Amino acid sequence: MSSESDTLDKRLADIYKGKESEPNLLNFPKVEIVYQSGTKYDSGKPRLELLPPSYWKSVNSQHSYAMSMWHYYEATFPCEIGFDAVPILEFGAEKYDSYNWFKGMSWGRLVGAFHRHCNYLEEACGMWAPRDLSAFDEESTLAHGSHAECCRIFLQEYYATYKEGKIIGEADCPWCDNVKF
Repeated sequence: MSSESDTLDKRLADIYKGKESEPNLLNFPKVEIVYQSGTKYDSGKPRLELLPPSYWKSVNSQHSYAMSMWHYYEATFPCEIGFDAVPILEFGAEKYDSYNWFKGMSWGRLVGAFHRHCNYLEEACGMWAPRDLSAFDEESTLAHGSHAECCRIFLQEYYATYKEGKIIGEADCPWCDNVKF
């Protein structure tokens, strides 16, 4: 008879198929483990993660400003945006694969996606401006706020495991150098 924790270990270990080591996910070893095999289709999209916090403040994008402040200065992690992330997880499971995000990817790509879902480009002036988060994304037909919330959740999980001495994806954001294990 298998215990509930053994079942959880097996389910989560399946996420790591093809990796050299499959850690006991209920008791991670205190070593650095790097995973980066998650898929994200953002080729040709603007790299908004490179814009500094002052830009987002100047265009009054409160969510992007909060994300940037955390991104650069390790301030309190941005709070929930107030949209349901579950429909996005279901959309992602169909588009990519279940738990694709947990396989890891560049953290900066998630920050960029967060900014793109919270803002839109005003063609007339060429500036990014806050978007109505209840507006629908063309591809998924789901709310941009739900997409942004999903990005926030993924980054929060990546960062939490990073602080524990593990890495999911490529920790390519400025605050990573200052984290002490």
